[in-house]
Amino acid sequence: MKRALPLLLAALCCLYLFAGCGQSGAESPAGSSSAPSAGSYAGADSRLKKAREAARQLLGENYIPSAEIPADLLEEQYGLSPALYDHVLAEGPLMSAHVDLFIGVHASAGHTQQVLQALQAYRQKMLDNTMNYPQNALKIPATQVFAQGDYVFLVLLGAYPPVEQEMDDEQTTAYFAAQNQQVVDAIKASFQ
Repeated sequence: MKRALPLLLAALCCLYLFAGCGQSGAESPAGSSSAPSAGSYAGADSRLKKAREAARQLLGENYIPSAEIPADLLEEQYGLSPALYDHVLAEGPLMSAHVDLFIGVHASAGHTQQVLQALQAYRQKMLDNTMNYPQNALKIPATQVFAQGDYVFLVLLGAYPPVEQEMDDEQTTAYFAAQNQQVVDAIKASFQ
């Protein structure tokens, strides 16, 4: 019985997981409008996916974000209401101790500046709250917010310095800035 119970629980967990995998979701009723969702990147267009792929290819295993940021959290935490964008692809880390972010937004007509301001405000909030995770205080200043036409990005990505390479705080901050700049350049190049 002691062996059977863990096996039974494991089987039930697997059934529960597989039951959710086959559902395709309900269609929106005709005429109703729903906000673009970050879930399954259904709200992302091909340019956002191409930009993220450029970052992922550049960084390889050093691309840390792996959790989608849902539309409700984009509004609540990042100030991006669904009315401000047509498409979005947003990822953060699974562990809150990491700060790496990729947020790409295709602003809806006339809202590029508002999206830019919302993401700049979030960047400033991160800078103001570096004491929440002091180990990231040297990486957060590397965060860049930029527009590429009516696409707006907040990018904080890049490898951590090799442990055998001793750096002071200034050198570490410069290292993170250089890493993130390479990602920004790759994203911009993906639009050409």
